[in-house]
Amino acid sequence: FAAIVYTNFPLNEREKSVYDLRAIPANLGLFHAMGLYPGYTWNGPSWTISVEWWMYAAFPFLYGPVARLTNWGRAAMLTGLLGGYVVLVYVLNTFPQFPWHHSLNVPPFMGAAFLRCVLSFSVGMVFHGLFRQQWAKSWLANGYATVGFTVAVAVSMHLGLSDIITVATFPFIILSAGYGSVNVNKVLITKPMQRLGDLSFSIYLTNEIIFNSGRVVRHALGLPLKPENVSHAGVWLWCIGWLAVVILISELTYRFIELPARQALNARFKKPVVREMAVSELQWHRPSD
Repeated sequence: FAAIVYTNFPLNEREKSVYDLRAIPANLGLFHAMGLYPGYTWNGPSWTISVEWWMYAAFPFLYGPVARLTNWGRAAMLTGLLGGYVVLVYVLNTFPQFPWHHSLNVPPFMGAAFLRCVLSFSVGMVFHGLFRQQWAKSWLANGYATVGFTVAVAVSMHLGLSDIITVATFPFIILSAGYGSVNVNKVLITKPMQRLGDLSFSIYLTNEIIFNSGRVVRHALGLPLKPENVSHAGVWLWCIGWLAVVILISELTYRFIELPARQALNARFKKPVVREMAVSELQWHRPSD
């Protein structure tokens, strides 16, 4: 933000609303995506942290009833959730305030972002119940299923299909990888994959800041904000270089901000660890066990 001010970076109207000083208290209180603003403010990806925080408050009251559902109950709930996604994508997201029609990339206007979070959390709770039941493990616990569902999601996103298709397919990647298999476990247990898992939160919250910082630097150097006449190979090189910088910065924020803060909070509010949670965490990090 200081660089934007110093370089007199030309913000468009949407970007001016993003860097709204009046939105800072809401960001600090984690309610900036609860319908107070027509779009994202400051660090765009943090909108999910906002709605997830308030979803966590409701989660204890929702998990019990969902966990006791039968398979028929889960099927009925998933059908209802699908209907919720249809409403979110094809009804709410056709208002003029929403710039992305027929997509789940909805701004937090009118609480749509929180509705998306409620739907996603609910899908997660249903699939967690299926995981505990070991549903369809015989045909999901293999590398072919994990890779197949991953490719299906990638194709859906690449072709720009409805986000509902992507959301309906993605949980099966988690379920298949959660069940694990010899080859899947060998990949997930490698140090690079484990490290990416550790850095995932930092990567999520730093990527847009780094992207926008790059635009500011190009403006300061007198270069066009968007590279011109770049070959296909050049686009890939830009992408790989950007990802490398994101991972490097995320390593620093994880090591010097996230980890020390987590350790300080844990030391301040230390509680007895439930054995089942500890075992679950161990199994997740050590799938070969």
